[in-house]
Amino acid sequence: MKFNEAVRVFFEVGQRSYSARTLELYSDHIRRFGKFIKNKNVENLRVREDIISYLRQLERRGIADNTINISMIALRQMWKLLCGLERELGLKLPFLWHAIPVKKGVIPRSHRPIEPEEFYRQLQCVNGTEGFFLARDAAILHTLYHGGLRVSELTALNISSVDPKDLSILTITRKRRDKLIYRRIYVPNEAMVAILTYLDIRQFYTGSDALFINLKDGKRLSVRSVERTVKKYSAKAGLDTTLFKPHCYRHGWGKRAAKLKMYPPHIKAQLGHTNLSGSEIYFNITNTALKEEVMEKMGNDLPLVESQFKYNPQVQEVMKV
Repeated sequence: MKFNEAVRVFFEVGQRSYSARTLELYSDHIRRFGKFIKNKNVENLRVREDIISYLRQLERRGIADNTINISMIALRQMWKLLCGLERELGLKLPFLWHAIPVKKGVIPRSHRPIEPEEFYRQLQCVNGTEGFFLARDAAILHTLYHGGLRVSELTALNISSVDPKDLSILTITRKRRDKLIYRRIYVPNEAMVAILTYLDIRQFYTGSDALFINLKDGKRLSVRSVERTVKKYSAKAGLDTTLFKPHCYRHGWGKRAAKLKMYPPHIKAQLGHTNLSGSEIYFNITNTALKEEVMEKMGNDLPLVESQFKYNPQVQEVMKV
């Protein structure tokens, strides 16, 4: 099977497992690799000759480790799916998916959580804007920061998605060919007021249901437009624009929720993770939260017997501390 045909199978089957945004990202990286190997037969691919050679080429071009990792992860996901379909497709693949190297310890820049003080510095710069853009951009930043949405989820929001009485927003978690999967997220008063303030102004520009629109044509904002908005106010606030992407707000929400000891399944529900493990990354077991939780709930179920420490003075001193 030629590589391009294998790519077609991957995207056809992957539509049920990945979001449209993820498939779009994987598509770019996988097709570039396909051009590098000149549409070679997948059964003739070799890790060292093809994949490692491609990786080295990316390094020589000065491509960032994070971008290289995404390329390798995209190839891994495709190869993993093909491994599961070997019998059905009549293939005999030369290696398993985990043979494709991924560099450990590389944290994407977009995964850097935004801090509260950084967010409010951005908001102060929005206040220097006028009219429609002030209301819209403030609502965008508030919704990202307080809702923890993916940027693709933000741009897909409609006016009808907003429920002011319930302080909630109905969000499309995943788009599939056969159906849409929704979840309801909740935002504090501060964010809802920003959204309603924007809606008061927005109603004079277009009758479409899209929540966040472009002023020029009244059409729905694109993901790229939101990215430019974040970059714009990061620059005005004197922040490093390379460190601030829309996804930073999502990770900032998760970090704050974990710091406040929110119940992990509740974090999972708000962020729309498929598995609980996706939400547990925000809990740092080296911090004091684990100690406090253990001492509060597990450490006082039996009375301390004073006599059991009397034989060792050093232990007594430690317990006093």
